Amino acid sequence: MNQKKLTRKEKDALSRQTAATTPQPNKKNKPATLSASIPSLLIFAFGFLLYAGTIRYAYTLDDFAAINSNRYVQAGASGIGDILQTAYWSGYMASNNTLYRPVPLILFALEWQFFPDNPAAGHFMNVLLYALTGVLLYRLLNKLFKGHILLSFTGALLFLAHPVHTEVVANIKSCDEILCLLFCLISLSKLLDYMDSGKGSALVSSAGAFFLALLSKENAITWLAVFPLAAMLFKLAKPQRAFTLAIPHAVMAILYVAILTGIQHGMLVTKTENLTNNILAAAPDGLTRLATVLFVLGKYLLLLVFPLHLSMDYSFAAIRLMNFGDIGVLASLFVLLALVATGIYAFRKKSVLGFCILYFFITISLVSNMVFVIGTVMADRLLYMPSLGLALAVAWLLVKIRPGTSTATGDLLQAVRSNTPAAALCAVLLLAYSIQTLARTPVWKNNHTLFASGIADQPENAYAHYLYSNELIKSANAGTGNTEALYREALEHYLKAVSIDSTNASFNNEVAATYRKLKKTEEAFAYYDKALKYNPRLPQAYNGKGVLRFQEKKYREALGYFSESAKLNPMDATTLLNLGSCYLVLGDNANAITYLGKSLQYNPNDATALKYMGFAYQNLGDQKTAQEYFSKATAMEKK
Repeated sequence: MNQKKLTRKEKDALSRQTAATTPQPNKKNKPATLSASIPSLLIFAFGFLLYAGTIRYAYTLDDFAAINSNRYVQAGASGIGDILQTAYWSGYMASNNTLYRPVPLILFALEWQFFPDNPAAGHFMNVLLYALTGVLLYRLLNKLFKGHILLSFTGALLFLAHPVHTEVVANIKSCDEILCLLFCLISLSKLLDYMDSGKGSALVSSAGAFFLALLSKENAITWLAVFPLAAMLFKLAKPQRAFTLAIPHAVMAILYVAILTGIQHGMLVTKTENLTNNILAAAPDGLTRLATVLFVLGKYLLLLVFPLHLSMDYSFAAIRLMNFGDIGVLASLFVLLALVATGIYAFRKKSVLGFCILYFFITISLVSNMVFVIGTVMADRLLYMPSLGLALAVAWLLVKIRPGTSTATGDLLQAVRSNTPAAALCAVLLLAYSIQTLARTPVWKNNHTLFASGIADQPENAYAHYLYSNELIKSANAGTGNTEALYREALEHYLKAVSIDSTNASFNNEVAATYRKLKKTEEAFAYYDKALKYNPRLPQAYNGKGVLRFQEKKYREALGYFSESAKLNPMDATTLLNLGSCYLVLGDNANAITYLGKSLQYNPNDATALKYMGFAYQNLGDQKTAQEYFSKATAMEKK
């Protein structure tokens, strides 16, 4: 039957009538909601405010090697080319090293360009990037869990609050850890976008972010296993499909390894021989090494669950070599095997808990010393990336949500109301973590507070005593206190370090240097000889012996020691200055100018080197050039 076609006026009238008869929601009874951006803002604010106090802290620990004693970083933007072409520590020391992390160094160089010698800039950037990591983590979890906002929100907050991250955020150098995880999270997020949309640009972005993660820190390579696991669990991808998705990332990893080996002239991994930093270098056999590694992994798990006994360093003899007869090793082995079995079983059952457990073991593998011996036996910062597994596991266990369930809600307040017990438990844990974090961060205020805490936390840690002594020596040299008393206190801690680790060449060298400052020449020479016994290629010991002979006016003998030191460390400004000074007093002005000039190349503002250059040119009769150097020296002395 044909129906009459409605006119425009009739349509408008019908529309108004329908609107009038349709029940309207009661705005007064509408539940309060938070806009979609509010959770992200809350997470950012929490992460930033938790560590905002560190912005006023000084440079500490490896900040000096990575930033304010790194000539490539100090060159600012003009040093980026050198950073891209050299290994990580090349701007600080000439010796080979097997790390390539240009992204954090470029960031440090740009910070130096605009805020030279200002640690506040670096601390601010660390806190900012850390807070952003929390936001990106929240948004990634929202993708993985289909908008289960309470799980995503609590997971991100628990991660940000964990006290084991204190070193990473408060130590500027550890920006490499923050950047690495940040880019890994971006990479996984883009990979999920590709799986949803099929757009090639998302896959390219994912691979690019992963490459930046590798250029930030090499342990990003472990995510080659994380990507397929995430695809299989959260997108229900078949194993073949999941691993195929990671092929572009594998290509990026191959490219990174190629660059790394090229920069290091084919040397991908070198043997670690530093007993002080990593006791595993002294392991007599594979079983001893394995037992010690298992013990350390057990300590890592304990720190994750109960982060109460953190330390700035775990060097010898804070951790000693273990064997399979030690109860600590057996307990760790039992727990680790149980976790691995649980992780595999739970993952096969499509459980988030299984993913979290496997994620922990995957991401800690490269820094666990299980694959190869690295530069340290244990460090809080190495738990930064693996700790994400714990934060996610705790949030999931509390909220008890599985991927694919239909109880998702995009509103935080509604999610809290519907699961108040879980929200309350998360709040209690979050408060406990935050209190511990706030209590720990002041340790990183400066090197003095940091190294003093290291001795308090680990009294038998030789390296902590050594570092604390170094700070006392700096204070004495700066004239901030009773100089002789500071030297004697430093000597006490140096000797303590030697009593713990008697074969450490650096420790013996510093004992010698302190005796030299206290004008005890015989004791100084004896310890310099001990230092060279344990490391015949230690340039500082040769330089120290040269200084002693120079003070005794035995210039020819001093020249030999300075020359040997310069051969071993040709870019050390102090050694080159001493060598040039020695030539100057011997009347060899040409060589004096050569080595003083080299010294100024690495330390152009050294007033002493400038003055001695003036003397050398004056001796050669070049009064004009001599006066130029004298004027520069005077200007430097007035600063």
